[in-house]
Amino acid sequence: MTHIHFFKKQAKIGFKIKAIFNENAKLTAKERKNKVTSFRFMPKNIVTPAVINIYKDKTIINIRSEGEQMFTFVITSKETADSFRD
Repeated sequence: MTHIHFFKKQAKIGFKIKAIFNENAKLTAKERKNKVTSFRFMPKNIVTPAVINIYKDKTIINIRSEGEQMFTFVITSKETADSFRD
């Protein structure tokens, strides 16, 4: 499933997500914007290959490698999720 398909399905079922992107990913975020997704952007001097999603007590980190392979890490911790929200 591509990210675009994921965000469309997520919106259809009402799955709310907060995501953190690099500053230079504003166009990507705009493509994925829907009524249940909100985005924040890191400062320009911080760049990461990761996309960070926060949902309830979960922090989901997606990292795309140079070969376009995706690695996903899920951290289940209210404290960690809250630290990304602040």
